Amino acid sequence: MAEIIKPSECFAATNGFDGFKSFFNEIFNPKNFDAIYILKGGPGTGKSSIMRYIESSLSLRCDRSSLIYCSSDVKSLDGIIIECDEKKIAVIDGTAPHMTDPKYPGAIEKIVNLGDAWCDTSLKAQRERVIKLSELKQRAYDSAYKYLNIAKSIDKNIESITERIFTPAVNDVLESVIDTANIEEYKQSSKLIEAFGAGGFYRLKAPECRMTQYVVGVYGTERLFYKCILSELSKRGISYERYPSVLNTDDSIGIMLTNTQVLFINLNGTPTEESKIIDTSRFLNQTELTKEKNRLEFLWREREIMLWNSVSEFKNAANYHFELEKIYTATMNFAKIDKIKEKLLLNIKKTLNIKD
Repeated sequence: MAEIIKPSECFAATNGFDGFKSFFNEIFNPKNFDAIYILKGGPGTGKSSIMRYIESSLSLRCDRSSLIYCSSDVKSLDGIIIECDEKKIAVIDGTAPHMTDPKYPGAIEKIVNLGDAWCDTSLKAQRERVIKLSELKQRAYDSAYKYLNIAKSIDKNIESITERIFTPAVNDVLESVIDTANIEEYKQSSKLIEAFGAGGFYRLKAPECRMTQYVVGVYGTERLFYKCILSELSKRGISYERYPSVLNTDDSIGIMLTNTQVLFINLNGTPTEESKIIDTSRFLNQTELTKEKNRLEFLWREREIMLWNSVSEFKNAANYHFELEKIYTATMNFAKIDKIKEKLLLNIKKTLNIKD
């Protein structure tokens, strides 16, 4: 039996301090693909199901595959990438908020219109409700981003305090995990494995490594620790993969040293007995921390309130989206969707030179 290749997982967009931020242009740069299939259609028309079907159908035949999850609904997909014998294709959701249009139509990108499978008459009958729900959904998102913007200003105040009293001492941490005798060509990359939305924070599984060191702290000192680590790695020419924070992608929630396969990652849940924990609060000047503690506590509490207010609005947006999905799903001819799906799979196999 052929080995099933486990797909890699990441996000291609964030809901963060600066609102919605998409990395579609970077991840799905058409120049890096033999073909990109852009799915167009409303909510509930089967885009995510089609992508899962394509990936699972080719999992035994491809060299690598990637699942790119929706940052607002981690049960849905924004895209998939399939690689086989130096051929590479993507299937992506081209609807709002990404609104992807072809740069090289026909030559690389192809539109797959799922609207061909819905009943126009049924949708027209629901016109007012579709408009109302769509507007309510957008208002909820706008409100969520306003709360996040307030949280951003609070967060800046917190960081300005902690930076002033943070005394980095990361060299000892690094010395034990760096293999200076085996330094390879300096490379750096990043991968978004965290989302923030209706369910609060959600993190995909971190990559498996030879050693994992969990990072904890107070008032966001973890991000200051990572900045120091990154600065040191850059000075020494040591390759790494960085895992950005969903709220501010300039900050990090983890770093993997690709040479030694050592992972530093924010603690998410309970670590194993073998795991090592790095408490970054120990790098704070304790005398200065005592002076600033009440202020930091207040600011951190206000930050959390704004974050969870935004979560409440994301939940409202998700509920409106669900109602829209029900309307569109009820109008769909899924026998037609199945035909579209099979035709798409056949075209992808041809592009990848996969024979039945």
